[in-house]
Amino acid sequence: MGVQATSQIKENRPDVQVVLLTTTPDEELVIRGISVGADGFLLKELYPENLHRAIRDAYRGQTVFNGEVASILSGRVRELTLSNKQILGENHGLFLTDRELHIAYLIMEKHSNKQTADKLFLAKERLKFISVFIYYKLQIHKRNEVIEFLHTVPSKTASTFIDVFRWC
Repeated sequence: MGVQATSQIKENRPDVQVVLLTTTPDEELVIRGISVGADGFLLKELYPENLHRAIRDAYRGQTVFNGEVASILSGRVRELTLSNKQILGENHGLFLTDRELHIAYLIMEKHSNKQTADKLFLAKERLKFISVFIYYKLQIHKRNEVIEFLHTVPSKTASTFIDVFRWC
């Protein structure tokens, strides 16, 4: 309802600032709200003075988000601008060579050893040797746990952007 109302308000009165409030940060709702022209998106659990400041800032033409909403948006921006391979390669305590990084990405994407070896033109024995080093560096010994860990790296990365946007 808030997204529909925002769309109608912005269509009829684009000069009016709209800040959406929600109880839970649903990614789809946040994206839809911003895409129809909302000037901000906040969780309802705000201190009154922060809500007042957000409304004042929106009135002055600023876009306002709180930390959880900013995290959702920064995660989406990262998805649009960086591949998972690039995200894995950033400084997260994962000191992998380019070859290891490429293999880790293919492991994360659940490619089999044969598929990975074929794709990278490696002998299966060489791939297994490199994989052992990746597992060692991650301090994980089971493939499914490595896959699970590698899938958490991008979301951990996105959460580091919270501090940039957090003020509420």
